[in-house]
Amino acid sequence: MRNTTDFAALGVASAELMHDMRGLLALVDARMTLVLAEMRAGRLAPTELEVALAEHRDLSAMVADMADAISHRPAPGDASIRLLEVVRTEIERAVLGCPPVDVELLTAVPENTAVAGRASFLRRALGNLLRNACRHARSRVRVGLDAEARGGRDGIRIAVEDDGCGVAQVLRANLFHATVHGDHGGSGLGLASAAWVVAQLGGEIGYRDGDELGGGCFEIWLPTREMKRKTIPPPEEQLLAGHSLVLVDDDPALLRLFTQLLGHVGARVLPLIPAGPFDDAWLDAVARARPDAILLDINLGAQDGFEIWEWLHREAPDLAERVVFVSGAIGENLNEVADRTGCPVIGKPLDLVQLVRAVGKVTVKER
Repeated sequence: MRNTTDFAALGVASAELMHDMRGLLALVDARMTLVLAEMRAGRLAPTELEVALAEHRDLSAMVADMADAISHRPAPGDASIRLLEVVRTEIERAVLGCPPVDVELLTAVPENTAVAGRASFLRRALGNLLRNACRHARSRVRVGLDAEARGGRDGIRIAVEDDGCGVAQVLRANLFHATVHGDHGGSGLGLASAAWVVAQLGGEIGYRDGDELGGGCFEIWLPTREMKRKTIPPPEEQLLAGHSLVLVDDDPALLRLFTQLLGHVGARVLPLIPAGPFDDAWLDAVARARPDAILLDINLGAQDGFEIWEWLHREAPDLAERVVFVSGAIGENLNEVADRTGCPVIGKPLDLVQLVRAVGKVTVKER
């Protein structure tokens, strides 16, 4: 057993996030390599492109959710995780990225079983346990899902068992500590990351010797929640259909990219780069767009998005009420901006679901 302190200066949470990002980035790289090979051979690979895009969006959600958690921004109250969807996806990813093993899923829970919280957190926890199990298994891994009540709460127990050698007794007391790992390789961060995100989901994580396969068995317990009837979302190209947006950013490349993305989902977009003091001409340009929302980057280089909001608040209060702040920063100051202005704050890269929800908030407020 040895200590690992290389990540101390960055903080344990940052190190754990980087650990989990590295695994998903490797999968995205593998997918894109396959797509490129197919295209060079004169074949299209739309299915692989769709999977790579989904994995990229999961990576973006991972970063955004971690930023929200560090900034103490709660998950939306209606956030639900469709458990079996996540489990099946993570099994597929583990099989793709690990040595050949047979992974079996045994479930005794209904197909619509749901738990509360951020889906990216469960993906991180389960992904780490599955990669560990596949790496240490001789040939078999079993994932079991069962209903189990704890402390008066209904819940689900997820067991990940392998037929390897299990965990040595000397390591078990500190198994989920970020700075401790054995001599089998790895950074020692995966289990610590799993423990942290499970705690954020209100659950528990533990280890025991396997009953069926004879190796190690990691268990996650999560409280369940009632799943609301799933509504059929509109097609992606109609998510913001009929909405007019003003987009304010100082990065021309990002401005162009976000304008194209928002146009793809049906929005009419007026892109603006702040180039100096704000005056009546700038205000007229914004007003003529009749925006449902103004997407305003907080950090505009030499200028401050909050100062722009203050100027709008003085000169055109109705426009100030339509502001949605956008930021790639992490920290308490974002909560302060939201509290002081009453405007929603969303992170970069833009998540379409969060964006649609934020636009809905300021549209309702304005009307």
